[in-house]
Amino acid sequence: SGVISGTPTTAAISSFTVRATDGSGAFGTRVYSVTIAPAPIVVNPASLPAATVGTAYSQTVSATGGTGSYTWSVSAGALPAGLTLNASSGVISGTPTTAGASSFTIRATDGSGAFGTRAYSVTTSAAVSVNPASLPNGTVGTAYSRTISATGGVAPYTYSVSAGTLPAGLTL
Repeated sequence: SGVISGTPTTAAISSFTVRATDGSGAFGTRVYSVTIAPAPIVVNPASLPAATVGTAYSQTVSATGGTGSYTWSVSAGALPAGLTLNASSGVISGTPTTAGASSFTIRATDGSGAFGTRAYSVTTSAAVSVNPASLPNGTVGTAYSRTISATGGVAPYTYSVSAGTLPAGLTL
């Protein structure tokens, strides 16, 4: 039928000659050259999670496609303050020091110089701090009222008891 088909498995340049023969035995030939390019480099994941000031952060970016191993770099923008990108492993790690939004592009470059990129945006929020540091004791039969407050993070706040129980007769 003359159809060349299939799924290339290796990036390479291949030269070959095709011969077409008719019913009487006459034939013709043509030399062809086909270049099979490596699969495009795709950087993953599609997005990165938010970070919190003062809390250790570690995320790994990976890539598919290309040939060989990858080197990693920030090709545009900047990582959140306090974070770094490991050029050989693709690990973004550190402890964020400043709240805010950071937009940056991660570039994966393979051994042949081909590259792929992905843009990311990571929001770093201030840690939520609950105050006061301690509460005074109470007395059975005497009204008790103290206010718990929160700062940092993103308001509004909701409050709940996450461990243990309040003394009998008190609610939050």
